[in-house]
This record gives sequence, structure tokens and C-alpha cells, in this order.
Amino acid sequence: MASAGHIITLLLWGYLLELWTGGHTADTSHPRLRLSHKELLELNRTSIFHSPFGFLDLHAMLLDEYQERLFVGGRDLVYSLSLERISDGYRESECANYVRVLHHYNRTHLLTCGTGAFDPICAFIRVGYHLEDPLFHLESHRSERGRGRCPFDPSSSFISTLIGSELFAGLYSDYWGRDAAIFRSLGRLAHIRTEHDDERLLKEPKFVGSYMIPDNEDRDDNKVYFFFTEKALEAENNAHTVYTRVGRLCVDPVPIISMEISSKRQQLYIGSASAVAQVRFHHCDMYGTACADCCLARDPYCAWDGISCSRYYPTGTHAKRRFRRQDVRHGNAAQQCFGQQFIGDALDKTEERLAYGIENNSTLLECTPRSLQAKVIWFVQKGRETRKEE
Repeated sequence: MASAGHIITLLLWGYLLELWTGGHTADTSHPRLRLSHKELLELNRTSIFHSPFGFLDLHAMLLDEYQERLFVGGRDLVYSLSLERISDGYRESECANYVRVLHHYNRTHLLTCGTGAFDPICAFIRVGYHLEDPLFHLESHRSERGRGRCPFDPSSSFISTLIGSELFAGLYSDYWGRDAAIFRSLGRLAHIRTEHDDERLLKEPKFVGSYMIPDNEDRDDNKVYFFFTEKALEAENNAHTVYTRVGRLCVDPVPIISMEISSKRQQLYIGSASAVAQVRFHHCDMYGTACADCCLARDPYCAWDGISCSRYYPTGTHAKRRFRRQDVRHGNAAQQCFGQQFIGDALDKTEERLAYGIENNSTLLECTPRSLQAKVIWFVQKGRETRKEE
């Protein structure tokens, strides 16, 4: 029989062992718990949906948080599954093809396209509003040809994305699976595609994904990016080299119909089918107030007037020529700004910016020069050491 002191010693040892194991970093490459499939089912954390008609053959899946449904495109059917538990209360809509396209078209409809037994077809599925009783109805009267929107072969490489009412798709558009192309279709704009049978654009591509990525706050500048791999034409000795590629398309391109230049007002007028744009050639304030900065810009529409960098007018229009200083051809600021409180050595002077960082930590070194011709060089200095170029 163990003594009381022995028991206390064992308890203390167990406590120290717990502290020792807790004070060391655990091996994060392995999970703390591992649950078997049977245990997951017993915990009621897993729900599995199987097609009641046999093999599901899933080709597309769309999550709809608004409708609280998971739409699954399989062979011959589109399923509508509950997000709460996918195995309960499902519905199916007969499509008679391999569904490859599932996108939100608007609040009440889905766009779906399928192979249609090697005759691609597209249609809309009405799902109703969120507060209405759940709907799931295929509007067969609105079906249309799906060529250029869906491949013929259910196993063919394919990607698509819907931006507004425009469908952008990368696919093999012919029955034999040889004509690889990127299409824009469905919406109000004219249907377009990449050049037919031009291997310089697409050489046996395998499409990976497509996404709309904004360039800036202006929606007119939005682009659709296509990610794919293809056989490289530039490979030497006919080697089967596969390269990763990125293609970019404008979401809403607008052709320019006419352009006019006003030499008197120094402006450009651009006309398209939807609008007319006016662009000024001169924006002299952006070069600053220094004579050297104005001359180094070499902007033919701006010149130094003795006070600031301002709009340049032809001789005799608004100012006398001797008051205008600019050298578009050479950008010789030392010569142009002589006598304007300009020191030639100032051209060689560099702007310095001091940034502090903590050793063995990440520090953002931010320095965006105004000039695209400027070179940014960073030096690191530790303690009293002389600084060294990084």
C-alpha cells in the first residue's frame, strides 16, 4: 500500500509532466484528434448525398447562400440540396445532359448549360426569391443552343464565369475537341471568340480557372483573367514543354469610332457608340514647382514660366518665348534653368528616406518614386556598422 507521501509525489510528478508537455510547442504537422468515418456519422456531423438513380457523375456545383441551397449538376439532372443537411429534402430537375455550367443569372434564376448528348444546350432554372416557397423549375421554353458556352464532351477541359449578363468561357468548341477558344456570349454585346485555329493563341490548352478581377474603382476597367496550361510553340527541338499561361479580356470593351485633336485647345476628343470622352494633353501641376522637374519631364505641352510649371502656348499666343523654358529633345535642366536659382549639382542629389525595423522581423520598405526612371536602392545599417547595400 502506497504511503501518503508517495501519492503526493506521484501527483506532483503528473502535474510537472503536464506543465512540461504544455510548455513545448506541439508538432503541428499532425492533428490532435483523428475521427473515423463511423465516428463522424455517430456524431451527426456528416451528411452524404447519393443520387437515387445511381452514379451521380458530378460536373458542376454552385453554392447559393441567398437561397440556402447547394445546386449540383450531374448526369441528366440538376439537384437542389439543402445547406442545413444535403441528404434531406432534395429536388431534381431533368436536363437530359451532362451539366457543365451553373451560374447565378439574377436573384430568381440560374443559368445552366449541358452537353445535350453532344449537342450543347442552355436553359434557365427558376429558383424564386428567398422569402418565397422554394422553387426549382426548369424553364424549357427558354432553352437555346449552347455551342461556345458549353463543350460537346462532358470530360473536355472547360471553365466559365458569368459577369453581369455576359458569359465568358474557355473550351473546345467543336465536336472533335480540336478547336480551343475563349468566348464571350449570352448578353447584349456581340458574340466574340479568339481566332479560329490559331495555335499562337491557344495550343492544346488545359483550362484551370477564370475570375473577374477589378483593376481599379472604375468598373469599365474590369478584366476577366483565364488561367490555363498549354503546349509551348517556342519550345526547342519539338519538346513537349507545358507552360502556365494567363489570358486577359476586357469585361465591357467599347470600340472607338472617331478621334479628333484640337491643336488650339490641346485636347483630344474620342467618340464611341455610347459616349464622347475629352482628354487634356497637359497636366503641368503634377510635375511640381521646380524648374528642373518641369524640364526633366520633357512634356511638350508644359514649360517653366519663371514661377511654376505651366501650360505651354505657341509663341505669340499668350506669353513671350523668352519666359518659357523647356527642352523636349534632351531634357537639359542645367542649361534651361541656369539663373533660376538652380544648382547643377542638385541633379545628382538623391532623396533619402529612413525606415526603422526590428531584426528578424518583416518590415515593409515603401518608397514609390515620382519618376518611372528613378532607381530605388536600399541600405541596411545595424548599430554603428557602416551601411551596406541590400
